Amino acid sequence: MAGGTDRSEYGPKRTLEGQSDAGGRVLHEAWYDPTEDSGLCSAILFAVGTAIDADPLEVQFSPLHERIDTDALETALFGPKAVQRGNVRGEVAFDYEDVRVSVRTDGRIQIRDLR
Repeated sequence: MAGGTDRSEYGPKRTLEGQSDAGGRVLHEAWYDPTEDSGLCSAILFAVGTAIDADPLEVQFSPLHERIDTDALETALFGPKAVQRGNVRGEVAFDYEDVRVSVRTDGRIQIRDLR
């Protein structure tokens, strides 16, 4: 599935609309599985598209690689050395298309409102 897996060992894909904390209101949450999905960049773009109600195949988003080194992101969170660390947990967050994107080592992609 291009936008993230429907379920993973960490839980089902879901939207947590209305939840908020100091980081802004959660607009969407998806799960990425590097063994099944087409790529982290695609999963992020589809998660952002869902969060802002836009089809990333029809809307011209700014290039993701202009906001973050996408290869380094995938390698750091899901590459061979990251897998070897096993229990190490981490998260990378960045702003993109007027939302905050957070990607965790367990595959969770969370999109929050910046407002």
